[in-house]
Amino acid sequence: MPATEAHGKLAVTGSMKMDNMFRKFLYFIVFSVFLLSDAPADNDLSAVETVQVLQQAIIQNMKDNSGNTDRIRQTVLATHQLDNICRLAVGRFWKDWSDEQRKSLLDAFTDYTVNTYAARFSSYSDETFQVIEDMPFGETRHRVISELTTADGSIHQFDFQLEHNGRHWKIVNILVDGVSDLALKRAEYTRLIQESGHSGLLLYLQQQSAELSSESQ
Repeated sequence: MPATEAHGKLAVTGSMKMDNMFRKFLYFIVFSVFLLSDAPADNDLSAVETVQVLQQAIIQNMKDNSGNTDRIRQTVLATHQLDNICRLAVGRFWKDWSDEQRKSLLDAFTDYTVNTYAARFSSYSDETFQVIEDMPFGETRHRVISELTTADGSIHQFDFQLEHNGRHWKIVNILVDGVSDLALKRAEYTRLIQESGHSGLLLYLQQQSAELSSESQ
């Protein structure tokens, strides 16, 4: 066999082997991506687990009593649908504001929410949370009822209302002893907006947040 012909056959054979190797490698990559995309995420929690994550962070914050809000902030961001809560609390005024106004208000609302949790749950006296009822409403809504028992034996009921946002369960409202936090906010924010507009509500949230932050120190 002439050298040139042999060289040609070897080149073709080598090319075919490389092509097969490339195809196998490509198949491996595509198959791996498919598996990863279908695999459930580590933080894909149930509605009950979402509430329990929040409650555990609250108890730990009370035990630490350090004034550091990092843990509460991370947990609130992970368990609450803050953009929806803020929009619903503002009501009909939301659509009249620019993207910049909405963002500034959402940032202030987020800080206010975090500092509220940190200030209201800042010291530990053997408080305990216990989930007592779990009520699904279709595929995207859920209620988780929990009780907070204090050191003197008082019991307060927390009714967590959650919605699934397509990826995770998120808290959208909490009723404490039958009183809706969202309803209270909406009534208060409506009054403030009617009196002094977006700037008035923004200033109120910033001032309240600062006061709550000093309380938790």
